[in-house]
Amino acid sequence: MPTQKEEEVDTSEDKEIMEWAAKQVVSRQLTVPAIIFFESVKPLNFIASQALIAISPMVMSIFQGKRYKQFTNMLERRGNIELLIQAIEEEDARFTAAKKKRKGA
Repeated sequence: MPTQKEEEVDTSEDKEIMEWAAKQVVSRQLTVPAIIFFESVKPLNFIASQALIAISPMVMSIFQGKRYKQFTNMLERRGNIELLIQAIEEEDARFTAAKKKRKGA
């Protein structure tokens, strides 16, 4: 049985899903609501992942079925919510910098 520390280690697949999810959130200009949501459910990460499964019919327009399942499984592991929040913040910073660069050019 894996220890809690092993469960917290994210895989390269988890990182890929986090980056993809961050791009989806930022491209839809949902950075602030997403960060607020994930910060508020951080202590209840397993329950939050199960809630995402419950609302899956509404989010299937954004996620593909397999990718959404991978996303909810990734959120079950402690620590991944914080990594997801960081990925969203980093993607938002890149998006904002690119936007400013286009305006300045």
